[in-house]
Amino acid sequence: AEQWSKVNDIIAGGERRQDSVMNALKCLEDDVKWVLIHDGARPLVRIEQIEGGIDAAQLTGAAVCAVQVTDTIKLVGDNGFIQQTPDRKHLWNAQTPQVFRCDLIRRAYESASGTVTDDAVLVERLGVPVKLYKGSTSNIKITTPESLAAAEILWRRHSE
Repeated sequence: AEQWSKVNDIIAGGERRQDSVMNALKCLEDDVKWVLIHDGARPLVRIEQIEGGIDAAQLTGAAVCAVQVTDTIKLVGDNGFIQQTPDRKHLWNAQTPQVFRCDLIRRAYESASGTVTDDAVLVERLGVPVKLYKGSTSNIKITTPESLAAAEILWRRHSE
């Protein structure tokens, strides 16, 4: 079995999320084969999501944790009117961890342009298929007081 090591260094962040990831990629040794990118704002990730990403990424070198959308999503024009209602069976909320072959994610970042909110979109732009794998609704991103309160409830439930 391939050996995976835990975090062994903390790298200074950048102005944008993608700058932080690029800073980290620059610090990796040449023999690193795989990179797992995870949002610090998602502290409730479970080992199943980490292992699931590693397994899913074996296929194409790229995998994204996600959960299927349960809300109805509306595409809205600049005028505030609904333009389209996509079929939610094809919509997923991307989460982290996102897992990539190191050479692939480095190449994706080297060719990056513009601001992105997701690492996988850079790999998609290279034409590489990205495998989706099952996330968890408890793997929430804490960005508001409400999401912090929800995370505290989930943490207590998980700790019991």
